Amino acid sequence: MAGKLQIGSITEYERAEALAAFGSAVRRSFVLLEADQHAFQRAAIFANQAGLRVRSGDALHLAVAAGVGLPIVTLDQHMLAAAKALGIGVIEI
Repeated sequence: MAGKLQIGSITEYERAEALAAFGSAVRRSFVLLEADQHAFQRAAIFANQAGLRVRSGDALHLAVAAGVGLPIVTLDQHMLAAAKALGIGVIEI
């Protein structure tokens, strides 16, 4: 949203409306999981496995999912392959 605001494709009001709608949808539809110390430690291990080819943010998402035993949902083929290699469940869409 910040990028769209900076290039003038949306107004500040449109940005605020979209962010409010997104926040509302998240609160209604999702359970937010916290990234605790163990998740960050797992993420570091995942990110340091050269064969996985995951960025740090993706490694953290994978680590949180692994820590609570939940699958991930992604369209990113590198993250999908990494999840499978790590034994983390994947929901493909």
